[in-house]
Formats: sequence, structure tokens, C-alpha cells
Amino acid sequence: MPLIRYQIGNMFIIPNENSSLVKDVSKAKPYTTALMYIGSLAASLLISLQQERSGSELYIAIGLYVLPFIIFCITRMLMLRMMGAIFFSTDKTRLADMERRFYMAMQAVIMIMLAVACVMYSMSVTKAILIALCALIFTEIVAFCKEIGIFFKKNVVFSHFFLYLCTLEAIPLALLIGMMAFLTNTL
Repeated sequence: MPLIRYQIGNMFIIPNENSSLVKDVSKAKPYTTALMYIGSLAASLLISLQQERSGSELYIAIGLYVLPFIIFCITRMLMLRMMGAIFFSTDKTRLADMERRFYMAMQAVIMIMLAVACVMYSMSVTKAILIALCALIFTEIVAFCKEIGIFFKKNVVFSHFFLYLCTLEAIPLALLIGMMAFLTNTL
């Protein structure tokens, strides 16, 4: 609850990275991390249901599709730490990590709700995937704007911004798309 109150209170402003509230809220990291991994499982369930698999094929597909999502989450967190260690202060990196984890946890909640709606309430998997894509795009745009505000408050050095885009946004996404395409073609 402190994380949700903090995020709602700071939805449109960039908080001070030295604030004691940031340190208190950062204690929720294990919960958001677990939620991200559960959301990865839910997203892999949606993709497996889209391919109309059943029985043991469904479980194998879920197990294989969950790997790219988990690798995506881990890669994104490692890239953030690497960029933070090279270009930014520890406080800014911690704040950006907390923001990124919150938005990834929100994406996970959306995936879980859509997976439950598909399995329990016979929602169309195609509709669920379209809703998921729209929600993912929206949350990624908001998270991107927040991170740009955190890292580049005053002076924007183009090389830092370019490396930020490549490292934190493009590489994990390209890795996820490549692994998903390979798995889809293989299965």
C-alpha cells in the first residue's frame, strides 16, 4: 500500500531521489519482483491459449513462453543498473528502478486479470491480447516519460539519451521479440 499511495501521489511529478519516502517505498521491491514473474506466467498463458493448445502441449508452451518474459525482466533490470553505474547517481538509479518495477508490476496485474478473464469467464483470447497490448503501450509510455524526467531533469546530453534508449528500451524489447518469434516458429 505505501508503494501504491506513493505512486498515485507522484503520478505526474518527479519525486526527489533523496527523500526518505523513496527509501521506505523501495522496501516493496520483493513484492513487485514476484508480481512481475507471476505476470510473465500469465502473459505466457495468454500466448499459449492464443495458439489453441491443450493438455500437455499447453503446459510445455507455457513453460517455454515464460522464459522470454523472465529474461526480458531480468535484462531490463540489469541494463538499468549498468547504465546507472556508468552515467547516473545511485539515488537516481534507485528511483528509476522503483518506478520501472512499479509499472512492470502494473503490467503484470493487467496480464493476470486478463488471463483469469480468459480462463474463468471465457473471454476471447484475441480481445484479451489486444487489451493487453494497449495497456502495455500506455504503461510503457508513462514509464518512459517518468524515467526521462528522472534521468534528464536539466541538461540532456544526446549521447547519454541515445545510450539510454538503446540500452534500457531497445535491447530488452528486441531480445523479447526475437525469442518470442523463435519460439513461435519452433513450436
